[in-house]
Amino acid sequence: MRINGKTRSALVGLGLAMLSFAGSSGVLAEEAGDCEGMKWSLAAEQAAFQAEDLPKLASGAEEGALHETAFQLGLERKDKVELAVKPETYLVGDYAGTVRFAAPESPGLYQVTISSGGWIELVQDGKAIESSDHSGAPHCRGVKKSVRFEVEAKPVLLQLTGVVAPRINVAIRKVE
Repeated sequence: MRINGKTRSALVGLGLAMLSFAGSSGVLAEEAGDCEGMKWSLAAEQAAFQAEDLPKLASGAEEGALHETAFQLGLERKDKVELAVKPETYLVGDYAGTVRFAAPESPGLYQVTISSGGWIELVQDGKAIESSDHSGAPHCRGVKKSVRFEVEAKPVLLQLTGVVAPRINVAIRKVE
């Protein structure tokens, strides 16, 4: 797997944030905004989204194996994006985007977190993977939704639809 400097910095930031917030729920509650409605901590994702060197990808990007990463995704008008599957829900936003990943080196439960409203789908073998769980809190600073998917050892397409702005921050990490 090839990791550039910006991706490495974002991953290091994600890892450091995960370590620094582990076991410090009092600090987490103060720094996370109103995230009480979340089912799991997203402190690491919040920290990664605030990184000055957050990598930027364009819709249609092709990355290596699915791995822990955080990036800002530039989206396109939904009518210009070729979607792999019809979205399960249509949201009001006019923007959509995709990122292709090779098969993960380590299949299992992955969580995809986004910074603003939108519909998240992971696609394998031309079919949307059914989510196993999700969490969201409308007033949580910097993160709006996190969805978990059981990913197999096959190529993966991240598909976002219904986003209201032309950019969105995305974090992907394996759930242990």
